[in-house]
Amino acid sequence: MKKLIKEILFPNDIWQLTPLIENILKRQLLKLPKREVSQVEQRYPTLPSGMRAFLDKFYARHYFQVQNSLFDYLTSQEFLEVINSGKLQILDIGSGPAVASLAITDFIFQLFHNISGYKRKPLEITYVLNDTSDICLGTGKEMLNNYFSNRSQ
Repeated sequence: MKKLIKEILFPNDIWQLTPLIENILKRQLLKLPKREVSQVEQRYPTLPSGMRAFLDKFYARHYFQVQNSLFDYLTSQEFLEVINSGKLQILDIGSGPAVASLAITDFIFQLFHNISGYKRKPLEITYVLNDTSDICLGTGKEMLNNYFSNRSQ
């Protein structure tokens, strides 16, 4: 089953953003001003232009790192039991714009959509985003809301 999941999520060993995540990221980028920012601001955004730089430069890489590093757990029987319980809690410390939360959430939806062994009963997900930057928290919340509003369409 892991081989099938790998082929769905990263065909030919190439990680790809799902169309929904790619669309949400593009729309978020369009909302933010494009300006030169320092490397510190780019890595730890506190301004809208810094958030745009972060999303443009680091978002996809961090998203794939999360999915890759958690792949074995997210495809394990233990995690399947958590999913089948109907409740999942995600504590995202240093959340930035909710990169890890979205990577895990989209991974789960890909499993639901593409793998018959994963049940499609309702799943309640509780997110706790933690970051020192207001723009990171606001952007993360907005991107999560956009994910679910577009997922339901």
